[in-house]
Amino acid sequence: MSVGRYELIALLILVVPSVSLAECLAVVCNGDSTELRITINRQDPPPEPGTELVVIGAPLGSCEPPALLTPEGIPFINPEPFVGFETYVVTIATPFDGAATRYQLQRRYLDGSTGPPSSCGDPLPVDTEGCSEEWHVGRGRVTGILLPPEVPSPRLDYTFCTDACWIELPLVIATNAIIDDVTIGDFVDIYGTMFESGMPGESRIDVSRIIEIDGPGDCGVVASDGHTWGSLKAQFK
Repeated sequence: MSVGRYELIALLILVVPSVSLAECLAVVCNGDSTELRITINRQDPPPEPGTELVVIGAPLGSCEPPALLTPEGIPFINPEPFVGFETYVVTIATPFDGAATRYQLQRRYLDGSTGPPSSCGDPLPVDTEGCSEEWHVGRGRVTGILLPPEVPSPRLDYTFCTDACWIELPLVIATNAIIDDVTIGDFVDIYGTMFESGMPGESRIDVSRIIEIDGPGDCGVVASDGHTWGSLKAQFK
């Protein structure tokens, strides 16, 4: 699919606390356009001259290689004597028909090779965004169910369809009602939102609903409600 051209629309100088931050990414969908918010810590040594930042992405639930979403590259500008944090806001045409997508920031060097950004800690150089209130974040088989008072909150154990490279994160289920109709052995689609953190134990899937499907179904990318999709694993590891 065409992901369209992008524009550099703003440069913001931010004053933020001193944290472990280098090159990090936040993504916001605005319908037909999507903002890529790239924060750079100028307190770190600059990379070699000519280095650019690019953003790649893939719809959740796909094992296809990520697409390059900013083919022209974003110049890695390092003004002097300024030392601090800058956020570049880049707008692109929303990729993959608004499907939930995992985005990743990379460095691209003069010889065309790419590499990871410097360590961010938390926040991360990756972000997940979808253009709907809930996304299709998983498909798999239920292997266990625990309900209060045995546990503080409802818990669902599962095995995701590995053929589709789903991201297997802890499920956070707010109420028993979300899993009332689910039984062990069911194949299900899981909907909600996904959050990845650099802090141990904070990455999660916030589950909004779980729907039983007939058998394992297709473990590849599947449409739902017109534009939500499944989840991606290992492409950015």
